[in-house]
Parts: sequence; structure tokens; C-alpha cells
Amino acid sequence: MSLEGGESSLGVMAMPRMPGEGNVLRCYRYMSSHWMDALREARLKLSAAEEFNDAFDCLGVCVGEFSSNVILEHARDMLCSLGLVASCEGLGLHHEYSKRIADEILRKTFFKNSCILCFTRPETVGADALMWSHYGNKWKGVRLGFDLLYENHYPVTYDTTSPYALSPIKYSTRRAVLDLSKIGDVENDPLYSRYFYDCLQTKAESWKYESEWRLFCDEQYSLSLGGMRFWEFHKLLLRTIDLGPYMCAEEQGAIIRLARESYPHAEVRKVVLSERDFDFSYKVVQSPIVAFPAKSTFWIRGGNM
Repeated sequence: MSLEGGESSLGVMAMPRMPGEGNVLRCYRYMSSHWMDALREARLKLSAAEEFNDAFDCLGVCVGEFSSNVILEHARDMLCSLGLVASCEGLGLHHEYSKRIADEILRKTFFKNSCILCFTRPETVGADALMWSHYGNKWKGVRLGFDLLYENHYPVTYDTTSPYALSPIKYSTRRAVLDLSKIGDVENDPLYSRYFYDCLQTKAESWKYESEWRLFCDEQYSLSLGGMRFWEFHKLLLRTIDLGPYMCAEEQGAIIRLARESYPHAEVRKVVLSERDFDFSYKVVQSPIVAFPAKSTFWIRGGNM
């Protein structure tokens, strides 16, 4: 199997500071359901921004003049379906009207169709506990730990981005600015990744506990199935499988058997709650059967194991 790219470093993964670009870092995906399907098929469901639980997610503050010519060029089909083309052609649109149409374009095109997968790197026990509560089926689900590449997408274009690359979320008290007058500057970038970057990567300070990282998945690296899109991951990328403390024994046994058969390099752990305080730990219930090289290059090509 061919591996190319940057070296994995446990030191980098464990450090609380921001890792250097190009390094491999351990990140986690909490799951409330469908974890057996995800493990059997080695794939995770991708989401569109409209499915997120934050109403502000992926939406910037629209400024700048979005002219009628630009609107018609980039969204003619959508505007036809809305019956807006006739009212736009040959007319100069004042700022407020162009802003309303721009918001509609964002929501009905990019906002709806973007393929995003969210991961996290909780920095404290408290943040980890909240993630288990909110995204891990109230401590009855699983947490999958992946080794993925840190790549700041800006100004890397969307279509050249690695299928295993992550970008960190920035937390702010103000929404990102989306300057509509500059959309023509990136018209050769298929999904305007540089143009939309700040909107995609900025969330409110109140979400900071999630320590979120995002993977943006191009269609060539995703699978369309039943009206949904999935990220197909290489099995070697999955390094830990953590079981919630309230998961039933039958499900625990099924995951341990599947891990032994399909992920022999992964460590299976169970959350153990403290009897004295609000702390908890991860107890190993199955060690890796196959050793993964301590020093290996990263880029993984080919199909699943």
C-alpha cells in the first residue's frame, strides 16, 4: 500500500496549540446512530449547511452590489424557476434588492449543496462531556477517532483539496463579510472556495467548546446513495473507536467483533465515569491487533482495506 505526504506525530496530536499546516492530527466524530453501517461500509454521511443546528452557520453578512448581470450569469436557471429573470434583465438593481436575491442564491445553491463533514478536538473534559451529551446519543453512541491532515483551505481551491484535509473553525463575535461585488474575481474556482471561506469557517463564540474542524468533500471523493452523499474513508484513517458508557452490551460486543475483523489496527475503548466527581476516562477494551507504523507518510491512495 502506498503512503505519501507528511509524517504522523503523536506529539503534534497531543499538543493543545494549533498544529502546523500539513501535520496529521487526531480528530473525532461523535455519532448518535447508524454507527454500525458507518463502520461496515467505511463511510460517513455528508451534510449540507442547511442541515446544521446553527441558524447562522455558513452565512456571512452580504455587502457590495450584486449586479443584475452577475445574478443572471451565475443563477439564471434558479431565477427562472422563481420567475425573477424577466424582472432582472436589463435593469440595474439597487443594493437592498440585490442583497435579497443574493441571499436567495446562497441558500438555494451553495448553502444547500455544499458537502461538509464536521469533526472536533475537545480541549477539556467538560467540552468532551458536552459533545457526548449533544452528539453521542446522550452517552449511548460512539466516538470515532481519525488521523487526518490539517490543511488551511484558503487560498487553496476546492477542487484541488485533499479528500482527507481539514480546516479549523474560527469563533467570533461578528459574522463574516461576504462582499458580493468580488464574486467575479473567483469565477474560475468551481465552488468559489476562496470567496466563501470566511463564511464557511466562522461561527459564534458560544460554539467554541466544540473545537470544530471541517472536511469539505468534492463529489469525486463522495458517494451518492438514496438521495444523500457519503464520504468514503480509508479504513487506516480510523484509529480509535470509543463506546459510550450507556451503550447496551449487545451493541458493544457487535462493535468489538467488527473492529477485530475490519479495523485490526484500531483501539477500542469504553468511557468509564468517575464515582466521585464529574470526570471520566477511556478504558481500553481491545488493543490493536495489527501494529500501525510509528513513522509513516500520510497520503493514502487506493480503496479500503
